[in-house]
Amino acid sequence: MIVSKSGIKKTPRWLRACVLPMALLPLGFSSAQTGDPEVEAQLEEMGVDTETLDRIRAYLQENGITDDQIVWVTDGLIDVIAEVKSEGEDYELNPQIRDTFWAIGVTDEQIDLIQGLARRLANLPPDDDRGGGEDDTSARIAQALMENGIAREQVRGVIGTLRPIVGEIQREGDAFELDAGSFGSLAGMGLTDEQIDFVVMLAQRLASSPPNDGA
Repeated sequence: MIVSKSGIKKTPRWLRACVLPMALLPLGFSSAQTGDPEVEAQLEEMGVDTETLDRIRAYLQENGITDDQIVWVTDGLIDVIAEVKSEGEDYELNPQIRDTFWAIGVTDEQIDLIQGLARRLANLPPDDDRGGGEDDTSARIAQALMENGIAREQVRGVIGTLRPIVGEIQREGDAFELDAGSFGSLAGMGLTDEQIDFVVMLAQRLASSPPNDGA
């Protein structure tokens, strides 16, 4: 059972399941393309849509997470996001979660990567309550950017670059890749690679959101 600093006690399903040898995992969970509907639903509640989830899986695989590990790591990501949200600046990875990642063969470097990803996802603006209009949306975007270490004086320029990226994603769909000009613009403002990744993730989220009708 996990006991967080906020006093939450729980034994996540993934922690119970992951202690089995990888060879005994159900065949249905052996492919990154076979998503767990429960996991996907929980991530969507946290503001991670299906397209963003696909990119998360691809990002994890690019960093050495195997097909056999991907579903369990994605499931565990939910608990890390919840810990980050509940503990804020006091967040530290729960030792039981770390031990479970180790048990399925995830390295310390990959655990650090998962934690960085969880921090960025924890700061995505909520998917609901869009009725406040464009100004309210812009305020939430600005808040999310600042929570990811982007200075207040940088926010206006970043949002100015974010908007055309959203348009590119809507036009290019799955073929989208951040162009050198946008990358250079963001890097020129002093953003780190992690912050640029967050801006792209945020743009993908905005590109897949329904238009605000001002209601």
